[in-house]
Amino acid sequence: MKLTKEEELKLAGKEGEAVALAMRISVQLGELYQAEEMQPISKVHIDGCYYQTAGDTGLDFAEKLAVLGAKVVVPTTTNITGRDIKRWREFQMPEWLAEKCQRMEEAYLSMGVIIDVHHELYGKSIKNRVFFFPRGAGSSSGCGVIMEMVRCNTNPAAIINIETESILALGPIIAEELYHRSFPMLNLEESIFKLIQTGDYIEIDADKGFLLRIRK
Repeated sequence: MKLTKEEELKLAGKEGEAVALAMRISVQLGELYQAEEMQPISKVHIDGCYYQTAGDTGLDFAEKLAVLGAKVVVPTTTNITGRDIKRWREFQMPEWLAEKCQRMEEAYLSMGVIIDVHHELYGKSIKNRVFFFPRGAGSSSGCGVIMEMVRCNTNPAAIINIETESILALGPIIAEELYHRSFPMLNLEESIFKLIQTGDYIEIDADKGFLLRIRK
């Protein structure tokens, strides 16, 4: 794979070991996929930062980057953490697991990742509510998150999308097999989806694909 002079210097460690580590991984992946050159990016989403999915290996990787002083250079978001930050004890999460999740959070936060505390749903509970959002962002852990919500009885009453990702839809299906309870998911045409407003009451028959909106 052809590197620019700037990229060669980064690979050689001129900008620190954290950058060199990232470059070594990127170059090897590029060669594996027969990429000709690197491409500029304007934003990043980090997957695999959910402890229950990434495990100790993922935690070791995040903490190594953090110890080396890694910092993001474009706006960067991550998947959700593996615990309810404020209420993990209430959900009977083992202390050792909460500690691992916290370490993962702190490692990525130290690198400058973004937590959108200004989002209108930040800190809100979606338990027993109909959760509307157009589509997912491509997360591979959505299935596990849904299953954990069902297990802890914190799941929404339903999820409504314009386009549901298959990995997300798998969550309620497996939850039904494991815990014998679940919740419906429906797709709506975009023109209808846009008519729904926060605070509306919704009646759903998922088997028939039926949705009735009742204004609050």
